[in-house]
Amino acid sequence: THVPRSVMPEKLFPYLTEQSEHYFSIISITVRRESLMKIDLFDEQLSVGEDTDLIWRITYELNLDKGQTTEPIAVRRIHESNIEREDPGRAEFYYKWLTQTQYPLSEVARRRMFYAHNHYSSPAKHRSKIYQKYQYAKWRLSNM
Repeated sequence: THVPRSVMPEKLFPYLTEQSEHYFSIISITVRRESLMKIDLFDEQLSVGEDTDLIWRITYELNLDKGQTTEPIAVRRIHESNIEREDPGRAEFYYKWLTQTQYPLSEVARRRMFYAHNHYSSPAKHRSKIYQKYQYAKWRLSNM
């Protein structure tokens, strides 16, 4: 996992929250203890996404920068038994970021998180793009 070199530290938070893929693995981040103690650590209320939640907060609060190495520093193995893309806990992760954070999210990030929240919390029949766009427009109007 990596972040393209063209993304500057001040643009990294919007970059990460607007993407559907994760570009950091928690095992590859090095942060000074003093800096890390300035923010809350893992949100134990979440059943899924605790690492992404922490990475996004570190990125915003500490102005996280990419490493300068071109060599791999960690190996991450992804397989079917260690990742559940359809886990309903993902809905609560996105709900938290949509409604309970003070972080500034772009419209693109809000829309992506709203769609993801609905995807993980809705029955399959409500997952069509048209239905999602309708629900998002309705939600945005009620939250303006």
